[in-house]
Amino acid sequence: MTVDGKGVGAAGRPKPRRVVSMRLIVSGAAATLVAICVIGVGAVSEKNTRELLASEVEARLLLEASNLAHLSADALLDDFPELTLNPVVSEIQMKRPDLAVVAVLDHQGTIKGHSDVRMYGMSLALLDSLVPVETSLELDEGEVFLGSGHLLVAAVDALRTDGQRLGRAVVGLRRDTVEALVTRARRQLLLVSAALLLVSLTVSVLLMRQLLRPVAVLRKGLERIGRGDLDSPMHMHDRTELGLLADTVDDMAARIRESQRGLVEKERLAHEMDLARDIQLSLLPKSYTVAGEFVIEGSYQAAAEVGGDFFDVFRLPDGRVGCIIADVAGKGLGGCLVTSMLAVLIRSLRDRFDSPRELLIALEDGLVDQLAPGVFVTAFFGILNPESGVLTYASAAHSPLLVYRAQSGEVERFETRGIPIGAMRGGVLAGTLQDAEIVLASGDLALQYTDGLNEAPHAHTEEEFGFGRIVEVLAEKSGSGRRTLLKTLQERARRWSGNLPQSDDLTLLAISREGAVHRRVADRVNGFTSDEDLLDNLLHALHLKLNADLDQLGEIGRWIGMTPGLKGIPEEERALLETGLYEICANIAEHGYGGDTERSLDIWWQPDADADGEGDPTLLRGHFLIRDRGAPFDPAGWTPPDLSDKVNRLKGRGLGMLVVDKLASDKTYLPGTAVGNLYLVGFRSLLDSDKSEEIHV
Repeated sequence: MTVDGKGVGAAGRPKPRRVVSMRLIVSGAAATLVAICVIGVGAVSEKNTRELLASEVEARLLLEASNLAHLSADALLDDFPELTLNPVVSEIQMKRPDLAVVAVLDHQGTIKGHSDVRMYGMSLALLDSLVPVETSLELDEGEVFLGSGHLLVAAVDALRTDGQRLGRAVVGLRRDTVEALVTRARRQLLLVSAALLLVSLTVSVLLMRQLLRPVAVLRKGLERIGRGDLDSPMHMHDRTELGLLADTVDDMAARIRESQRGLVEKERLAHEMDLARDIQLSLLPKSYTVAGEFVIEGSYQAAAEVGGDFFDVFRLPDGRVGCIIADVAGKGLGGCLVTSMLAVLIRSLRDRFDSPRELLIALEDGLVDQLAPGVFVTAFFGILNPESGVLTYASAAHSPLLVYRAQSGEVERFETRGIPIGAMRGGVLAGTLQDAEIVLASGDLALQYTDGLNEAPHAHTEEEFGFGRIVEVLAEKSGSGRRTLLKTLQERARRWSGNLPQSDDLTLLAISREGAVHRRVADRVNGFTSDEDLLDNLLHALHLKLNADLDQLGEIGRWIGMTPGLKGIPEEERALLETGLYEICANIAEHGYGGDTERSLDIWWQPDADADGEGDPTLLRGHFLIRDRGAPFDPAGWTPPDLSDKVNRLKGRGLGMLVVDKLASDKTYLPGTAVGNLYLVGFRSLLDSDKSEEIHV
């Protein structure tokens, strides 16, 4: 028979191909299975029959030999036992023509009983060619089986009543007698097997013809569906699995028909969601904002669907900087729409209010009539004075403000009692909001975030990421800079949730007071466009060039000892400087260059006074600029070792990065610039600060 198969004909239809009928396949399989079963059963039966016949023959031989031995015992005591034994042996031989040998021997092995009188007085020569054989029977003393390839013999001793051996009775059978019996049984089995095979093949063909009759109907129905006809059910009345399959295909066609009707609508909604996501991203700042010594930077990580997170940073007419972060309850187009309205309102109101509290109240007045019941907004709004470092803020039930203090290394948490915007109507919000102030000193960093961070679920336990872990990362990474902190928080939250899809937007906002000298130097370094430009700008800096060889890195200590401004520092601080620089360069040699000792790296030292003419030696001794051209290194991926672990303390390596983290007041990593990877590290005079004890411990 032919069915549609692979290939395409001239008319665009699939080319037919020859296939084997399922009836033949199933019938052949059934016949093969029956044949295998019959052959297997026959083989087992033949084996069992052979074993049974062998056991039966052995038993009968042993019985014949035992009877003959008993009859021969008295005769062997006579002077002429042949007269008694000849009739007995001849009668046995006549009744059992299948026996190859029947004989009685005296204790000297001489024949005393045999059907052939010519054998009397002679020894039985065939016994010499026989060897003992194993038997399944339990033999008594004086009983033995002997055999060869063609003969099986049972020999039993003839004994007196007192147990004295008088002679032996020997009865033997040709082995081909057993084979003849087995061959006859095999012929009978083959006849029965052939009959079974014929019957099974006939029944299989008839049965499969009846069972597979609905296949033609099923095939025609599938062909209609393939042509796009989803409105013609098969109506197959069959109680087998084929009937169930036909019902399933009819149900599938109905579902496909419904899916096609909704496909256009889903595509339209997906397009609208993409537009909404683009609109949401367009409302966010494109880069960080610099105001005096402050740098304000945010990050937004979208969830699987459009969410309601929003943040913005803007300059006010009086030179202050406003920053807001908000989270709309609800996702999808509704949340995105509220976010858009919120952004428009903020841009229209931000220049009219000096108080964050008053601006949040005005936001609610503009939004309250547009918010559906149950929809509310949490928001944090702050105004930063870059000159004084004062951050004035108000919070409408948003996440607590976290502030890292560089002086103490601790993290402070500031909470407010405001309720969400739109949660309660009638001006209730105004009674819960109040302005608060904090002062950000040099090196301090303030962090705001949405609940997509602290409520991120664990991949297995559903435990939330929590405020405690945010505080840990803030204390650990704030000294490495705002960008490192933001990346680390995103990475830790992602690893915490594992393969779970991100269910909520994750928005972060960092306000960092960076040292003026370090920031200016970092901006200038990041602008280098060539090696000539770099060398011209660092003309007065002290330079050390090294091969990426761990042995040569020992030159760092000697170079520090010869460098003006560094050679006079106390030995303890010098050791810390050497350890920190060695660790950075060792990481570059091992990971950036992959152990290639032919590559090189550069270190420049520039005191603050030479960096930009405005350096403050009481805050920083200066800057080290380390340049390499290897694979970039991400400092955000480094975590400090656990010093309570003895193994970590004994390693030595790895602790240097901890020294760098503690020793450096500011760090900026600039990978892939025009002149290579640049790592700018500012060092403070530790022995003149409260940090020296922490490092030595």
